[in-house]
Amino acid sequence: MNVRGLLIGIATVLVVPTVSSCDSSSDDDVAKVATAFYEAIGSEDAATACRLLAPPTRSELESSAGKPCAKAILDEGVQEAVGAPQVDVYATMARVRWPQESTFMARYDGGWLVFAAGCSPDPKSPRDADRYDCDLQGG
Repeated sequence: MNVRGLLIGIATVLVVPTVSSCDSSSDDDVAKVATAFYEAIGSEDAATACRLLAPPTRSELESSAGKPCAKAILDEGVQEAVGAPQVDVYATMARVRWPQESTFMARYDGGWLVFAAGCSPDPKSPRDADRYDCDLQGG
């Protein structure tokens, strides 16, 4: 299943940069979780990748695939991210930019989790609109 046309419902993340966190520990935490997620994808460790998904993302995946996350996640087309991530943290949301794609993260009580992965800018959207096509996203 490929999920397309994601308009990140976290527009405030991208529209209100004045709330941007300057806390490098948050940036580091986000980068570590995002990197661990893509390493799990790359090594086909579906259980670990699923543990790093935000609850709405895991639920959406299981619902649309009709099977448990661990049996579905590797079929989503998400590729292992390469290169150094650039992290933008905005309160409880974050964007991790890799050379070829972006990942969107959400902070929960237990820490940062992947909300959307394998995201690239939607070529049909206006330049000032932050629309992404994502291979995996929450509902």
